[in-house]
Amino acid sequence: MKKANLFLAVIIVLLLLFSSIALAQSITAIPTLSLVYVEGVQISFDAYNIAGNNYFKLRDLAYALRGTAKQFSVDWNTTANAISLQSGMPYKPLGGEMIGGTGNSNMEAIPAIFATYLDSKEIAVNVYIIGGNSYFKLRDLGQALNFNVDWDNKVRCIRIEPDQAYMPIYGENGQETAKFNSEEYVQEVVRLINDERIKEGLAPLTADNRISDAAQIRAQELQKKWGHIRPGGGFYYTVFEELNISYYSCCENIAAGQDSPQSVVQSWLDSTGHRANIMGSYNKIGVGVFEIDGYYYWEQLLVLEKTIY
Repeated sequence: MKKANLFLAVIIVLLLLFSSIALAQSITAIPTLSLVYVEGVQISFDAYNIAGNNYFKLRDLAYALRGTAKQFSVDWNTTANAISLQSGMPYKPLGGEMIGGTGNSNMEAIPAIFATYLDSKEIAVNVYIIGGNSYFKLRDLGQALNFNVDWDNKVRCIRIEPDQAYMPIYGENGQETAKFNSEEYVQEVVRLINDERIKEGLAPLTADNRISDAAQIRAQELQKKWGHIRPGGGFYYTVFEELNISYYSCCENIAAGQDSPQSVVQSWLDSTGHRANIMGSYNKIGVGVFEIDGYYYWEQLLVLEKTIY
């Protein structure tokens, strides 16, 4: 009986272990290429964008904020398996801070499973492990330590302002939220394009989720390499091969900088070539939009579905 209980206990432990591993699935982290200023001084950080949010290496940020009003120390608590931050305390460099990242390569990001304490109180922050280092969501740290994080759209840079209080971005429900809802933006672009086609006596295009998946991949790639050639060197339509999407003919419209579905659709319509694509002989559409540091990249894939006779 004791052996049976022992065996059952081992099975339970293994199940819990494998469950934890399954929850910590990796996602793609894209290098943050925007300039970053701390108190008006440009600093080169090793940072990544994950799902539209910027993540900074914790020790790099602590190093950069040394001597400011929002300096903080960083320690690892082995007993608690947690990172301990102390506000107002000078950061003690360990060596290796601010040495730069891996260049322009995407990286695998794994959710961290340790806790984070600030002044002996546990705080809720989003943390990923990238290349063996801890990367914290910049706005989470700004909120916890009360320094402001701002996007300067004119200069297209991130400004970290330790002498200013954190200012959250609020949505209609009063909670801090993302700057935009990508799904709503995609749906609105499709609606506006179909409205214009109907005005011209053309059939509306059918929104296709798989083509939108391809468009979203391309929207993210535009941040790394602008144009119709992909970062790896292939033409834009090679994304269809990756997702096993069949088509008879296709075209691509891209744009960057417009901050709403209305403005991007209007800019496409004002361009002779882009408008011709929109009014072309296609029957399906996929739209992607990627926001990074308040700057938007737009992708539109128009497809004439392959017909099998």
